[in-house]
Amino acid sequence: MPGIPALIGIAPSPPEAPTMGYGAQAGPFDSVRLQYLYPIPELVSEIQGPTEEDIDFSVYLHLPQLPDDPGIEGVPLAILLHAFKNPSIDSYTDWIDHLVGKGMAVAYIQYPTDVRPDEAETFTLVKEDGMSNWPHHVPRMHALQSAMDLLQERIDDTTRDEVVNQTLGDMKILPQHLWIGGHSLGGAYSLQVLQMAQNKQWGNQTLVVDTEMAAARPVQEEWLPNFTTLPENTLVHLVISEDDMTVSKCESAHHIDLFDSVDDNHTLLIYIPSDRYGFPRLVATHYLPANEAHDTLADWAMYRRIDAQADWVVAHSRGDLNTADFAYANLVNTPLLSDMGKWSDGTPVLPLQIYSNPSESALFASCF
Repeated sequence: MPGIPALIGIAPSPPEAPTMGYGAQAGPFDSVRLQYLYPIPELVSEIQGPTEEDIDFSVYLHLPQLPDDPGIEGVPLAILLHAFKNPSIDSYTDWIDHLVGKGMAVAYIQYPTDVRPDEAETFTLVKEDGMSNWPHHVPRMHALQSAMDLLQERIDDTTRDEVVNQTLGDMKILPQHLWIGGHSLGGAYSLQVLQMAQNKQWGNQTLVVDTEMAAARPVQEEWLPNFTTLPENTLVHLVISEDDMTVSKCESAHHIDLFDSVDDNHTLLIYIPSDRYGFPRLVATHYLPANEAHDTLADWAMYRRIDAQADWVVAHSRGDLNTADFAYANLVNTPLLSDMGKWSDGTPVLPLQIYSNPSESALFASCF
């Protein structure tokens, strides 16, 4: 029985989740959640499949409940995208809570993944340089553009609704300070949505990009992003897991090339190793970002980073350079980022592996 050594105290146990600071319980702020259905373009709705027919595709906007008169102009914006065929918000509430709990407005965008374009019957799949030619990308991009346009309306000072006004009072939502990311296909698509955001002048002062186990992004020319004008305050984390059996590590190894204009120490490919030293084993799978797989490994490898990322964006939006500097030290290539705690016998858990130039690493030799 694999659990017997742990039960009788022979096998060391994993580190507990942090009890304070980054990676601890989400907070300090609670939130209000609003749901806005957005119009699905006809070119998308006419080719939707049946597996998502129970979904009312929406933008879920989460607003932090801040103290009265907090003395700030407003709150930054975060945009989060889900994985393939997993639009349910219930899989990502932990991620959302860690973002909104730091004082951000968080938009969770559902988009249709079950689309069935005619070209799907005849095309030949080509995957290269982190991109693929799936024709399904195009209708999904049109749906996401519609969602982004609705989001713009719902966060604008002049067109937002009364619930937003009641929750935020005189505070604004500040999309110029932006966090954007996603899981799996949503990680890949967050790169396209970042381009849509740039076109709206969002994320032009502070920007965090966080993709977790990102899939291949669209190769279609209309949807190729250009990130040559990102702000100086940009941090990028492209994260992969050792035991991901769904998405190749090579996708993210190529996505990093999109950020050539960003300082190397601000653009990191982060590899989460599995550690089977003790019991339960810490296995880094594709599903680590989902609530269903939220374990100690996720607390240390992911939620600590998410907390620090949110802190960094919020601090810059408030001009709080002390907090920004503290968060920054946890987000660049230092032991503060890579440390994963210790097993109960004092043995360090295998640290995160950090790469700025994956093409130069033997781990990614097969990708290039």
